[in-house]
Amino acid sequence: MSEPLYDHIKDDELRVALGAAPAVLWHLDFGAKTLRFSPGIVDLLGLHKDGPALTLAGFWERIHPEDRATAALDAWPEDAEGDPYIADYRLRHMDGHYVWVAARGQWGNQTKTLAGSLENITARKVREQLMAEAKVRFDLAAKGALVGIWDWYNIQGDQQFWSDQFYRMLGLEPGTVTPCYQEISNRLHPGDVIKLDDMTRALAAGELEHIEAEYRLRHETQGYRWYFGSATAQHDEDGAVRRVVGTLVDIHDRVDAENKANQYRAELDLIFNAMPARIWLKDGDNTILRLNNAAARSMNVRVEDAEGVNSYDLFPDMAAKYHEDDLHVIRSKAPLLGVIEEYTPLDGPSGWTRTDKIPLSATEDGDPRLLVISTDITELIDAQDLIRTQALELERAQGELTQFAQALAEDLRQPLEVISGFCETLVHGQHGGNAGFGQDGENRVADTTRQLLSRLDGLHHYVAVSQAALVKAETDLNALVEAVKADLATDIADRDATLFAEPLPYAFVDHALFAHALQHIILNGLTYTQDGAPSVKIWCEHTEHWLRLHI
Repeated sequence: MSEPLYDHIKDDELRVALGAAPAVLWHLDFGAKTLRFSPGIVDLLGLHKDGPALTLAGFWERIHPEDRATAALDAWPEDAEGDPYIADYRLRHMDGHYVWVAARGQWGNQTKTLAGSLENITARKVREQLMAEAKVRFDLAAKGALVGIWDWYNIQGDQQFWSDQFYRMLGLEPGTVTPCYQEISNRLHPGDVIKLDDMTRALAAGELEHIEAEYRLRHETQGYRWYFGSATAQHDEDGAVRRVVGTLVDIHDRVDAENKANQYRAELDLIFNAMPARIWLKDGDNTILRLNNAAARSMNVRVEDAEGVNSYDLFPDMAAKYHEDDLHVIRSKAPLLGVIEEYTPLDGPSGWTRTDKIPLSATEDGDPRLLVISTDITELIDAQDLIRTQALELERAQGELTQFAQALAEDLRQPLEVISGFCETLVHGQHGGNAGFGQDGENRVADTTRQLLSRLDGLHHYVAVSQAALVKAETDLNALVEAVKADLATDIADRDATLFAEPLPYAFVDHALFAHALQHIILNGLTYTQDGAPSVKIWCEHTEHWLRLHI
């Protein structure tokens, strides 16, 4: 081992004290290249008492390679005379492991020496390392969990500790503001100041043990954000609050999502209750889970008085029948649609409803659900009854009109045929006279008779068309107008009339009936125009759902 340092000390008591000291005293002489230690070096490095002396070179070799620059014992520092020597480094123990030592001393004045002590600080270093690792784990866990930590360790002086994550949750870089409650209070939303201040003061005063609250803090760049904070007070042996430790969690996205969901539910409720249809949501036990206002009015109850109530309790006489249908739909998992039923309310006249029953998928608890939608179709049923009645009356009237038209046509045809033949005889007779008729008069009689016969033919055609079923098809109205002009060519020429048609579209019509109606209207125009030659114009106007033909 090295040369004992205390061998040069003459005072026996001092020598005993140095040998028993927990720190190892040492003396290094760079000029003589000698190194002396107190006896504690044996236990510190596991040396043999009777082993060779520990030289300066040997001591240098025992310093951990990573720490040799820190130890700085390889050469005399020229500018270090009289300065203190402070260094922590590792020395290799005889069994191979390293021990940490705190080397403290002073460089000699005008002598190349270093005198001081070595203290085993391995346990402290291990604790520091464990604490550093724990802090890293804690910081990573807090950062991963998005939790900010604060410690109000000096309540009276308003001094706090904030974790790095706490700073970042407020949009701050760590250390850019002084952590204190006043900083938090200054960032509080005006609507949350009183609530949180009161709770925090009560906690700091010992009136509360723990607090939790949701509140808004001003983020450095994002405005106010929602946070969830909790804090717990720590008391001393006298019961006084010594410190308060708390956490902060950013819940802005969750609160924003909840607000949007609440708004969405409110809008759905608004739509749900504004619908005229009656809507129920029921379970398999015939309990009404939800219903809208229309359904409640039909039952003569309030919504809050019906939700959560079994239908057997509300309508014991009718519940069983409806429940049977409900269970059939639930078990079959097939909707029951378009059920038309007559109903008699408690305080009004009877009516008709159209009801759909739709099974819904089972919830997480396995309970089936049934959606019932019922629409009051009383007005529709009444309208259908009215249409059927009017259709019967129209059919009867049409039959009577048809019989009348047929009889009238038959009654007029024979005498008109006689008149026509007589007039033709007068015009083209073999005797060369006209029995006092002028040629113009005779022509007019003949033309009038022919027109009457044409009208009767039209009447016969209308009767035939009206009795036939409508056959609608896409029709070129331009071609149809040209066909009608050809049929009326004689009448148009006789009246010196003009007929002009703008380009017309295709239309979905019954060709025969439309042609007859068009011919009849044009013929009336030719017949009853009093002054001058008739002029007929045809054009088409588009409306939202129809084509309107103008003549």
